Amino acid sequence: MRYLEDVLNDQKSKLISSIKFLGLIVLTPIHYIYSIYSVNRFSVSYLEHFIKSNKLDEKGIKNFLKKEYHFFLRVKTIPLYYYKWEKDSIEESFDYFDRIYSFKQFTEVTRQCRSKFSTIDERHILPIFTCIKKLKLFKVNISQEDISDIFIKEKENIRLLVNHRGEFAHFFHTLYEHNLVSKKWASIAEKKGFFVNEDGKIIKAGTFSSSKTAHDFLSDKKEIIEECCKQILKC
Repeated sequence: MRYLEDVLNDQKSKLISSIKFLGLIVLTPIHYIYSIYSVNRFSVSYLEHFIKSNKLDEKGIKNFLKKEYHFFLRVKTIPLYYYKWEKDSIEESFDYFDRIYSFKQFTEVTRQCRSKFSTIDERHILPIFTCIKKLKLFKVNISQEDISDIFIKEKENIRLLVNHRGEFAHFFHTLYEHNLVSKKWASIAEKKGFFVNEDGKIIKAGTFSSSKTAHDFLSDKKEIIEECCKQILKC
């Protein structure tokens, strides 16, 4: 009985070894081909070709590199997805572009925006305040302290009365394009009770979205916000 058990275990071990060997034969070429594609996709020459062929400006380049780098950071932790030499090669490629465009810092700002309403600090309060006053975004008089309470301290139930929801939404969308506020700014604002309508009710995130879609933003007002963003980014 003992002899039969040993024979069965031996056969089982040989079968498992055979299956692993066959799997290695089948998967190795596939992995090799995919590895070549992965490294090429993140190579300096390929990324430069994509940037040039799509005629990206500096902001577009940073967005593109940020997106590619985020993908690489997600998948590089998966076991067997990359060999070590592949990871090193890809990291060198991204380091090359980071020395030119500093997109990794750009990536960090975006990461911070996921949980915070904004990434601005006290240095940026004045240009934000000046821009909001020029655009007349609120029906009530506001102070720089009000701006700080929302953008930095994120105090709940500030409840400022919004003047025009469409223009207001365009204003924040432009700030988001420059990574100055979270992509979910409207949801955070709704949750914390930052802005209200004429009836004193907190404005829902979906209302801002629909108002932005229905309202065209005048180019001169867009220029005011862009200038504001430039001043903030220079600080």
